[in-house]
Amino acid sequence: MEKTNMQRKISSSAFVLVLTIFLNGCGHKTIDKAKTTYVQSGTSDILNDGHISKKNDTDINDGKDIFDSVDILDDIDISDDTVSFIDAIDDRVTIRKRPERVVCLYDSYLELWDLAGGKVIGRVESKRTVPEPSKDAEVIGKTGAASIEKIIALEPDLVILSPTMNGQNNLIDMLKQNKISYIAIKYQNVMEYLKVLKIFTELTGRNDLYIKNGVEVVNRVKEIVFKVAESNRIINGDGAEVNGTVNNELENNSNERKTIKILLLFATSRGITVKLPNSSVGSMLEDLGTMNIASGLAGGFGVLDAETQIFSLEKIIEENPDFIFVESMGGTVQETKNMIDTELGKNNAWNSLDAVRNCRLIYLEKELYTYKPNTRYPEAYEKLARTLYPEVFR
Repeated sequence: MEKTNMQRKISSSAFVLVLTIFLNGCGHKTIDKAKTTYVQSGTSDILNDGHISKKNDTDINDGKDIFDSVDILDDIDISDDTVSFIDAIDDRVTIRKRPERVVCLYDSYLELWDLAGGKVIGRVESKRTVPEPSKDAEVIGKTGAASIEKIIALEPDLVILSPTMNGQNNLIDMLKQNKISYIAIKYQNVMEYLKVLKIFTELTGRNDLYIKNGVEVVNRVKEIVFKVAESNRIINGDGAEVNGTVNNELENNSNERKTIKILLLFATSRGITVKLPNSSVGSMLEDLGTMNIASGLAGGFGVLDAETQIFSLEKIIEENPDFIFVESMGGTVQETKNMIDTELGKNNAWNSLDAVRNCRLIYLEKELYTYKPNTRYPEAYEKLARTLYPEVFR
């Protein structure tokens, strides 16, 4: 049996081959898929069993190393026949290994189950590509309206669900009454992704896929994050100059690189809200050294839930972010741009923001940012990094 302790949960989670950028008043720009240029950090590598091993004492993150001291086996007990862990609703669940009749109620988790070598007999409707092994699975409703009757009729030995999705948390009591095992999953960053993949691959018996789709993915993300951290250390510590963008607008004639202030908006048909650093995209941006202007400003914005706050143009103008990123749900990116233009495009105060005036209003592509990027985390991180630090990722 393996059991270890995680000291902290890092923030991190979401660009496909092309990051589409619509710049208000600046035309339509597109960033093509950039050549991947990963570096060897020389600080720590994730071992195949999920532990972190520090190689030397080089601290390129100024004491805020988001990878060291992390152990993704936190609260996971693994025996020959079962895997036991704390789920997303803080219940300890014990699942028998190698389930054969699995139902999955969320697209991103279906993809992750596939990455762990699993397949399902039941799934929800999807507009996304369904993994080949699960294409013939019975459709048991929509993500927010799965039929408990159809689920029970399939006689599953495991149901994978998301307690944060509408209606799914209500299914848990019925699953318990019918003695059906379930996993309530939620992950918002790359290390949480690694932990869930570890659980899944222990259930499927595919540690090789944990290494390929987990360990290797996180090590590539680590290299990108460390490259940014190292460039900040050089600029702020050694005074080396880098010519380029907002990052090199040195304040008070000092040699320090300005910390990039960002705003992350979430646009739906219901309106616009502000995303916090603990959201999927917010955590990635924070890992890349930015400062989310909504962080710690609940009094100014107004908290809606654990990840979002009320949109306040007055507060945004006061903070004046360097970049504004827009994540969207429902409709196309162009439709989201049209909505923002309609709601804010004629507002002089909005147009006076540095991010808008300097063509740094960026609409994020859904496949990497609205949905879970999973094995594409390195791509998501690198494209954000190239947008924020083009002089570092030439």
